[in-house]
Amino acid sequence: MAADSDSAGTAVKFGPVVGRHGNILPTLLGRLVRRFVFRSVLSAYGEEPCPTAISFGDATCAVYFDEFVSLVCSPWISAACHGDWWKIMLPQLARSNIYLYHAAISVGALSKWHQRAAHTDAAPRPLLPAPGSAAEMESDPHYLRAIAHYCQALRLQRKGASTTDALFLSILLVCFETLRGNNKTALAHVNHGLALLLSVVSDVGPGERMGAALAPNPRPVLGAVADIFVNLAGQARSVLPGRLAEGAPFPNFTKGLRKKKQTIESFMITLSELPHCSVTVDNVPEVFTSLDQFEQYWLALGRKQVNVSAVLMEVVRSSGMLSVNATDDLNNFYQNLLGNQRITEICEELTALMLTLGNAFTPLFNSIIMTEGVHSPLYFRALYLRLQFIASYLFQNPSFYLRVEYLQAQTPYFREYLTMAQLALRAVRREIKHPAQQLSLQCLMSSHLLLVAFFCREPLAREEALNLLEDYPVQDGVWNVRSLYQLGVRNRDVERRNTLEGSPTAQWERLRRREYLFEEGGTRVIFRFMDNVDDLGAWELVEEAGELSEDQKHMRWTRQPLTGSGRLLMVDLVNV
Repeated sequence: MAADSDSAGTAVKFGPVVGRHGNILPTLLGRLVRRFVFRSVLSAYGEEPCPTAISFGDATCAVYFDEFVSLVCSPWISAACHGDWWKIMLPQLARSNIYLYHAAISVGALSKWHQRAAHTDAAPRPLLPAPGSAAEMESDPHYLRAIAHYCQALRLQRKGASTTDALFLSILLVCFETLRGNNKTALAHVNHGLALLLSVVSDVGPGERMGAALAPNPRPVLGAVADIFVNLAGQARSVLPGRLAEGAPFPNFTKGLRKKKQTIESFMITLSELPHCSVTVDNVPEVFTSLDQFEQYWLALGRKQVNVSAVLMEVVRSSGMLSVNATDDLNNFYQNLLGNQRITEICEELTALMLTLGNAFTPLFNSIIMTEGVHSPLYFRALYLRLQFIASYLFQNPSFYLRVEYLQAQTPYFREYLTMAQLALRAVRREIKHPAQQLSLQCLMSSHLLLVAFFCREPLAREEALNLLEDYPVQDGVWNVRSLYQLGVRNRDVERRNTLEGSPTAQWERLRRREYLFEEGGTRVIFRFMDNVDDLGAWELVEEAGELSEDQKHMRWTRQPLTGSGRLLMVDLVNV
């Protein structure tokens, strides 16, 4: 179900999902409502489902709610959260809010459904694709109840939920759709949630309505929600629900940004300022004494990093790069962009600050790893914070990508990232009890492993990243891990072919032209790269489309004309 929102405080109305060429997409949820919610659930409850049909104190509901609480407190879903949103805030909100209560029950019921399906599998399976056929889903009582409560939450909300209620609900709806393997609808909820967040942050400052909904202090809750949507926005910018030709990501959110004369970068700066931060990076201690202390300084540094992204986009827009053809020689553009003096100075300052933070964090990290057991939440939290820190150092510094020598110098950090990833995934495999616990809306490890496979200049490290992706045991937001892995495999072929000709500098300049995006909810990949077509000596930009097989174990690649406007793919994705 797609969603549209009005201004703050108004009812939120849900409509159909529009598919390709403007037709109404016959989603599985729509079929379920028509075919068995008003058939099977009728027989279960003895009457048509309505806002008062399901008892608030039903014993089965209590079981599902407990399952929901267990799920959101599991190690992976809460690992990337800087605070208590999943373990404390969300369960408390769901206990006191009828919309969130029914959504929580629907998520808990889906978790039970996954547990039942897992008992029939010989080996652990990913969340995508969802287990079982449509017929099997229709006959499963957990799945039926999940759909009934999901519809219940939407019906109740449509009658007049506040914008803040709808915002919190959108997070649970993303969880629900991801758990049932429906990335397209999950992306629609991301778009809707971002539009709601924009409305709440922009229209309701210290005013009455937000204060009433989130009293006495709304900033921690909004900061936690913003952190989730910042991560989801980054994913959804590269994972489209349909095809690129159907339009840019975030139609509702984009419309709201334009109405308020903002860009996504300016909005991200606003969101970064929501959480309270009591320190500055000007007075970093020699050694951190706790993970909480490190996170405060990490938050302060994160605000500076958001500004780098805004400056980078400002330079991109002023450079004329958004209007050039993708087939043009863009080496000068990349040199001017990545070597821009303003960007270089900011990146040098951030790199120095990150090294200072890293030096202060290392003794604390080593102490926790040596003294805490592998089942300790503190052990897992320290591992994930270290992963986030290294990823930020490697992937948020555009100056590293100017010259191949700069990237080669970062090989020790790429290798450390892989070591931390191996330890974290080993810990995850020990702690995950059933497939639903594989879900996280904030973890970015799978996409970061792909970046290691793309950009690390050491072949063995790239291969190691691919191996970790191949057996990746968890579901990171709306990323389709199978597609990430298959793209990495295809890139390995591109790397091999690229080494056949030219100096390391010439080879890197060709590799720098690679671009990719995901369509159809992540099951289709568009990949552009430089190729020596027919081995005639002339390297030119080509595009391939990869279609994931139904069992998601293989990808079929087909060469095709350049998609979209003929400009860089990033132009169609960043023009927000």
